[in-house]
Amino acid sequence: MPLDINTPRGQRTLEQEHRAAHIIVSAWRGVRYISTPKDEAAAIDALILREDDLCAVAEVKCRECTLATLRGAYKNEWLVTASKLDEAVEVARRLVVPFWCFVYLVPDDVVLRVKVWEPERGWIAKIRKEKTVTQATVNGGSALRLNAFIDMTYADELRRLDSHDWRN
Repeated sequence: MPLDINTPRGQRTLEQEHRAAHIIVSAWRGVRYISTPKDEAAAIDALILREDDLCAVAEVKCRECTLATLRGAYKNEWLVTASKLDEAVEVARRLVVPFWCFVYLVPDDVVLRVKVWEPERGWIAKIRKEKTVTQATVNGGSALRLNAFIDMTYADELRRLDSHDWRN
């Protein structure tokens, strides 16, 4: 079975994640975004560095959803697989750095940023968990699994601060 990233939809998602990374480093001045390898399933999507120091680990998702739809129809909640959060928090715990989640809303070209966990305080984001049927992968299908619904009410909105072509 081929990796999802090797399909046309997977490649489009990878391109969107690159766009999200450019927005993140443009708006969150002084950080570097280091992607994990995309040809294997990693527990996190990226490392966030400030100068030469690791300052966070991150989960990044790209959604074909507007900010208005997230705020309205989805009641300011972003759905992510609960086990994905648990795995990422374990990495953050072992590295003693915060865990941030980023959701790139493609139609609005905006990244929402929310800190989910930090070493001193543990889980800090408002999250509810529920078993629901959702899309299995970027390529479709469905899966019944435990999902986390992260409250995005107070998420930071990150937008690209310069007008340069982000692919450069």
